[in-house]
Amino acid sequence: MNALEQKLVESLLSNKYKQITGQLRTPEGHCCLGVACDISGLGHWNPNYTSEYITAGDGRPDSDESVLPRTVRLALGWSMESGLVAVRDRDGLMPSLADLNDIGFTFPQIADLITAGLIETIDEFRKRTQQIGWDY
Repeated sequence: MNALEQKLVESLLSNKYKQITGQLRTPEGHCCLGVACDISGLGHWNPNYTSEYITAGDGRPDSDESVLPRTVRLALGWSMESGLVAVRDRDGLMPSLADLNDIGFTFPQIADLITAGLIETIDEFRKRTQQIGWDY
């Protein structure tokens, strides 16, 4: 686990953030990925639009309102902007932290997944795609 992931786990467990669904942030709270943006120190929230996290030098957001900006994702070392969980569900699909947040997983449950090292990293994604002949 890298330093930003550790800080995210601590923040998810801190009770500082109220959990919401569907967007990174609203006046009511943050989703787990919104917490990652908030604690990353890599940008700022758009004062004119609650859920946009701006990290690009030109002042525009580099993601949509429900997934991680590329800069934050790379700092976390994660393969996908939604925080892909490297475990298949009973349907054979790999859920994301965004999905799990939105279906009711609590911040402590999400922190457990991160602590267990179950979020797919960039290196794991490269290995997986190379196995099927893709070169990233």
